[in-house]
Amino acid sequence: MKIAPQEITVTGQVTWLYHSSATFSAGILTTDDHRQVRFRGKFLVRKDDRVTLSGRMVTHQVYGDQLDARTIRYTLEMEPAGLAHYLANNPAFHGIGPAKAQQIAAAFGRDFDRILRETPERLREATHLSDETLETLRREWLQRSEINALASWLSAYGLTHCQLTKIVDRFGHQAKALLMEDPYLLCREIDGFGFARTDEVAQKLGTPKEHPGRIAAALRDLIARQADDGHCWTEREAVIREAVKLLALDSLDAMTLVAARLDDLLDASELSEEDDGQTARIAVRRLHQRERDLAAWLTAYGRQAAPDTLSSAKITALISMYAGNLTTRQRQAVKLALTSTISLLTGAAGSGKSYTIAALFDILDNLDLNVALCAPTGKAAKRLEEVAGARAQTVHRLLGYNGREWAHSSENPLDYDVIIVDEVSMVDIDLAWRLFDAIDFARTRLVLVGDHQQLPPVGAGNLLRDLLTYDYLPVCVLDQVIRQAGTLKENSNAILKGRLAPTAPGMSGALRPWYVIDTLKDPEVVVDSLLELLREKLPALGFDPVRDIQIVTPYRKGPLGATRLNAEVQRLLQGECHGINLPPTKEHARVAFHIGDKVMQTRNNYMLDVMNGAIGVIENITAVPTDAGTQRVLIIDFDGQRVTIPIGSDQERDLSLAYVTTIHKSQGSEFPCVIAILHRQHAYMLHRNLLYTAVTRARKTAILFGDQTGMRLAVNTTTVEERRTWLSVWGTLRTKRATDLTTTEEDPIHA
Repeated sequence: MKIAPQEITVTGQVTWLYHSSATFSAGILTTDDHRQVRFRGKFLVRKDDRVTLSGRMVTHQVYGDQLDARTIRYTLEMEPAGLAHYLANNPAFHGIGPAKAQQIAAAFGRDFDRILRETPERLREATHLSDETLETLRREWLQRSEINALASWLSAYGLTHCQLTKIVDRFGHQAKALLMEDPYLLCREIDGFGFARTDEVAQKLGTPKEHPGRIAAALRDLIARQADDGHCWTEREAVIREAVKLLALDSLDAMTLVAARLDDLLDASELSEEDDGQTARIAVRRLHQRERDLAAWLTAYGRQAAPDTLSSAKITALISMYAGNLTTRQRQAVKLALTSTISLLTGAAGSGKSYTIAALFDILDNLDLNVALCAPTGKAAKRLEEVAGARAQTVHRLLGYNGREWAHSSENPLDYDVIIVDEVSMVDIDLAWRLFDAIDFARTRLVLVGDHQQLPPVGAGNLLRDLLTYDYLPVCVLDQVIRQAGTLKENSNAILKGRLAPTAPGMSGALRPWYVIDTLKDPEVVVDSLLELLREKLPALGFDPVRDIQIVTPYRKGPLGATRLNAEVQRLLQGECHGINLPPTKEHARVAFHIGDKVMQTRNNYMLDVMNGAIGVIENITAVPTDAGTQRVLIIDFDGQRVTIPIGSDQERDLSLAYVTTIHKSQGSEFPCVIAILHRQHAYMLHRNLLYTAVTRARKTAILFGDQTGMRLAVNTTTVEERRTWLSVWGTLRTKRATDLTTTEEDPIHA
C-alpha cells in the first residue's frame, strides 16, 4: 500500500522565482535554517517575500522534488506608523486612542507582537494600560493574529478600519503581494475605492506613473464618472485627453500609451465603441448593450397596435361613461393608451396627468383587465396609489428585485394586461432595460407617464426626453394648464416661460401658496434667515419643521449645500425640540444621529423593505440584546413603517440627514411646504428645469429663498441638461418631432 506524503510547513524567504502571477507561482524558498525548498502553488508571491507555506512534497518529472503548497501565510514586518494607525482605528481595541497607540508603536515597534504574546506586563509598565484594556488588547490581537501584520502594513497607507476589513476579506493573506503587483485592484474589485484614493495608495507603494494598471484604472474611472453624470457615451479623443491630464503624464508618447490601454479594454469587452466615420464613441459595455436592446424593443413595438385593440366607438363610449370630464387632449391620451402597445403621456404640473391616469385606470378596471401601477420611488408610488385609488409599487418591487436577483425577466415575464409607469423622467437606462425585458409585448400594454420639464434621472440616460424628441412611439403632450390647478401650479409653469411670479397676495400672517425672498446676498445671512424661518415663522403658519417642510438646494457641498445646511438645521431643531446642545460639526466628519432627526435612506434595503429616497424620523435610540451582549440601535419611522438599524452598521451608513436634500434627490416626492435655496453660490448649476423641479415638489406652499442673482439665473437659463445617449444618436436616423416641448398654455375648456 502506498502511503500518502505527510503535510509539512516551512517558513523562509522567496529567493528565486520561475513564474509569478495572480493565480500561480513557482520558485525557491530559502528557509531560516538555510535549506532551499522548491515550491509551487495557486497564489501570487514576489521575490524577497517572507512566507510560511504548507503542503505536501511531490516529484515533478522536470523540476524534481518540490512542495505543492496548499496554503500560504505572509510574514509581514510591522512598521511603527502602520501599527499605531491600526491600533488607534480598529474599534476592537477598546481603550487604545491615537496617543496611546503612538506610545505603544514608539516603544515596541516591530517587536510588538512578540512582547504582547510573551511578556505583556512590559506593555503595562511602559504605557500604563489598565488590566482591562491590556486584556482586551491581547485577546483581540491574538484572535486576529493571522491578519494583524497585514492590516498593520496596510494601515501605514492611511486606510480606515472599514477599508482594511474589505481588503483582507477580499484578498486574504495575498493582499500584500497582489497590491504590490497591481494596487489598482482596489478600485476594480472593492466597493468604495475610487481611482483617486487608490492612486494615492499606489503612489506610496512606488507604482510608476506609466503602470498599465494605472492607465486602465484611470480610463475606467473617467468613463464611469461620465455614466455617473448621466452620459451613456463619451468621444474617444476626449477620453484619451482627459486620461492624460488625470494621470499627469508628460512623456511625448502619453497619448499613444493611453490609446493602447483603451484598445486593450475594448478588446477585453469591458468597453464598447461605435465609429460612424465622424465621431468615435466609447461606452460602458453594459450601458451600450442595454440601450441597444431598448432601441430594438421600441422599434419593434413602439408603433404596434395594442393586443385586442378596442374599436373607436367602444373607446368613445367608455370615455363618456367613466371619464366624461376629460379635456380633448386628455381623451386623446386615453385613446392612445388603449390602442397602442407602448405609449407616452407627458405634461407639465397642473396639466391633468394625474386626472388622466385615474380615468384610464377606471376604464381598464371596468374592462376587467389586470393592471399594474408603479413608479421609480416609494414616494412616487404612494402618490400614484392616492391618484388611482389602487395599489401601486416601486418598479423594483414590481420586478421582484431582492437586492441580488430579479424575479421577472424575459424568462419569467410580468403577468399583466397593462402596466402604467409614472414619473418616467426618473427612470434611467438600467431600470428601463429591466422593465422592458420583463414585459411580453405580445400580451401587455405599457403606458409611460412623466413630466418632461423635470430633471433627467440621477442615473445614466435621458429616456423621457429621447422618446419625446425622436419618433420612437406615439406620444400625447398635455400642453394646457387647467386654471383650477391653483396659484402654486400656475406660478410653477410660469417659470417654464421665463417668468418668476412675486410673492402671492394675501393677508399678513396668513399662509400663502407662493413666497419669493430674494434679498439675502450673504450666504451666512441665508443660513441665519433659514433657521429663523424654521424656528418661528413656519411653525406659526401650521407647518411641522420636520414632517411638513422640505428644504432643497442644487448641490451637496459648499456653504449653502445640503451637507452644511443639514448640520445647521439639526443643531437648531435638536436644541429647540429636544434640548440637546450639539457642537458645530467638523468638515468631512460623519454626523451623529439623534432622536427626532429626519433621515433619508440612500440605498435600496430589501431586508428592511426601505427603498432609496425614503424619508423617516428617528423615534428612539436604544440598546437591544444580541448574542455578543447588547447593540445600540436606531428605531426609525418611515411613513408608518418602523425599522431597527444597528448603530455602526452598513445599514446605518446608508442613512443621511434629510432636513435638506438636493433638488435631484427630491424628485418623485411631494411635501406640504418646500423651501428652495437659489443663490449665486450655485450659479453654474442653476437653470429653469432645476427651479421648476424644485417648486413642483410643493403641495401647499413653495418658498424661493436666496438672492436676486441666483433666481434670475435660474429662471433665465434655458439650457436643458445635456445627456449623451445612444437613443439620441440612433434617433437622428428617425423622424424628429415638431412638437414644442418648452411651452405650456392655459386650457380654454377650463378657463
